[in-house]
Amino acid sequence: MLARFGFCMPINCGTPGMAVDVFGMPVVGLCRGALDHPDHLKALTRWEAPAPGSQRTPDLLVTAAPDTVERVDEALAAAGLERDRGDRMSFSTGDNVATRDRPVYRYRSPEIGGRLLRGSHGVTLATFSAGRASLTLPQPAHIDIGRGHTIRIVVRELPLPMPLTDAVARLVGGDNAQAADGVLVSFVFFGEWMLDIAVPSANEALDAWASDHSVAYEISQPGRYAGSLLGRLDSLDRLDALASDVPVRILDKLTPVSRLRLARRLADELRPEHDLDETALAERLRGQELGLDLPARRAADFAGEGTRLPDILAAMVPLLDAGYVRRGRSLRCPLCKYSLWFALDEMAEQVRCEACRASFTLPVAAANGREAPLEFRLDGLTARAMDQGLLPVLLAVRAIRRTFAGYEVRVWPGIEFERGDKKVDVDVLAYGAWLLCCEVKTHADGLERNQLNELLELCDAIEARPGLAALDGEFSAEDIDAVIRRGGVVLHRAQLLN
Repeated sequence: MLARFGFCMPINCGTPGMAVDVFGMPVVGLCRGALDHPDHLKALTRWEAPAPGSQRTPDLLVTAAPDTVERVDEALAAAGLERDRGDRMSFSTGDNVATRDRPVYRYRSPEIGGRLLRGSHGVTLATFSAGRASLTLPQPAHIDIGRGHTIRIVVRELPLPMPLTDAVARLVGGDNAQAADGVLVSFVFFGEWMLDIAVPSANEALDAWASDHSVAYEISQPGRYAGSLLGRLDSLDRLDALASDVPVRILDKLTPVSRLRLARRLADELRPEHDLDETALAERLRGQELGLDLPARRAADFAGEGTRLPDILAAMVPLLDAGYVRRGRSLRCPLCKYSLWFALDEMAEQVRCEACRASFTLPVAAANGREAPLEFRLDGLTARAMDQGLLPVLLAVRAIRRTFAGYEVRVWPGIEFERGDKKVDVDVLAYGAWLLCCEVKTHADGLERNQLNELLELCDAIEARPGLAALDGEFSAEDIDAVIRRGGVVLHRAQLLN
């Protein structure tokens, strides 16, 4: 839309129709296709030309969508107009006013709109106990409100675990609360400004937020493993123990063979004789509740391929401190020969076989006759998470937290959204500075186009930004561009392991 300015222009002239009907401002609307035909725009150089002896600066005011500004500039320059970047409007008359060779245009400043509200700002400290706080607010000295009148207070900067919606606002301020640039609470004044507010739990806020966006959700079993693992950490800083090549190598060697990987190996070995499908075989193994022993390794077993033993030992310290890995000894019962594992805090001079219940002295020597060394093994929950391929998810949570530095971050790994007849898996849902839905892959090649399209559609529907993360490989330039254009994040190995 292009318009000649007038000094009678108010702060907000409302609609183009009001600008024409009320203030007599000539306005023309142009479709975006007109930008492809600059020769058709040359008429603008003669439109509303100033009278002889007068000059306007600028000649035209332009309003354009932000994503078309560059095209508008190119089209108007080709049509014979010049952009003016000043900040003052002027109108000159007289015999000495020179005529410009090229009319000038300027982009119209954003307008202020909306209702004008009277009120007062204040700051108070709220102390929450079990998520609740009762406040007595000081009444502003310059506002005199009689008893029985309704007061509306907007509470801002609450540490909410999800974006504010009306349903979330009701959890904070009661059934009458609304979301309005904060939590809008109304109450009747009878002497003191008393206010009870609550900060909902993460899951309460997620339930309320989901209902306002007309989506249902469910946490997957791998998501429950990852969530439980994150929940038992005293700080998400403990994820730093995972974020380098050496601990990734250690965890990989300590992770038991998953059912799917075992099925793939068996299928490869037996396929020449039997036509086996690895997916069906994995399901059969699942049905048999096959339990795979957790491997125990000595520190020296991880060294090699450019990784030194001192580096292994240094990386083990934070892994042990965070509880991802445990130290202990593996041995066999001298009576029934059952394989046993004793964690460091379970060892004593006398130990008992969990199979035959026989008690015996903890052996001093290993099977090779040397002094028995301590070994390392994954904690049970960590082993479940690694078996489900959740290491990239945990690393993505760490990187997302760094992206939201300065904000309290809430994360839900492994969440499935259902919107209408569509289901979309989100590997990490995170809320900090904004809401993020992240798809995480072990290798970037595993991302399918339909997965990304479903993620982008979901983000558009729930007012979230998309994210992609991969421990190995790189996403295509097209996929990266689709995410970045929506304000999202893309995390590759360099960002996950820094």
